Amino acid sequence: VSTQSTGAQKDILHNSKSLDLRVKLIRKERAVGIVPESGYKFRREALEELTLSAQNALINSGVKIPWCAFNGGNDVFVDVGNKLIGVMALQAFLGAKEHQTLHVGDQFLSTGNDISTRRTSTTVWVSNPAETVQVLDVLISDLETVKGPHLDRSTSRRRRIFSQPSLSLSPENK
Repeated sequence: VSTQSTGAQKDILHNSKSLDLRVKLIRKERAVGIVPESGYKFRREALEELTLSAQNALINSGVKIPWCAFNGGNDVFVDVGNKLIGVMALQAFLGAKEHQTLHVGDQFLSTGNDISTRRTSTTVWVSNPAETVQVLDVLISDLETVKGPHLDRSTSRRRRIFSQPSLSLSPENK
């Protein structure tokens, strides 16, 4: 894990310097990434270049553990593990099959962190949390049609779920 993070860190920092980007390094137990220095915003092309370069470096390094290098919109991170592992673990825990699983995400491009889930579940691409709520409303409505109106549709419950700190998209919580 440390070797993977160190190699990814070196690649991201080297390429950030080459692109003359002002970055702040964020290092976590199982992830490494960069965010812009205060008051600075990255161009999308720079984020894509950093992400693709990190992905290529990891592929060429022969790393055997699952990883995800992704462009988060104004940051780049390399994580140990990926969402595919999470979806598969949840499917196993719930006894759900692939055709019974729906993954809602906002990063399905090759430099996104949701792309891997397409291998094991149906996916819906959204652009913001409000669209996620709309998708859930449609899903709940359809489930009520099939199974009856016993599902909790309360807006306050959805807001509580989506406002949990663990669902925050800040770099510290990725």
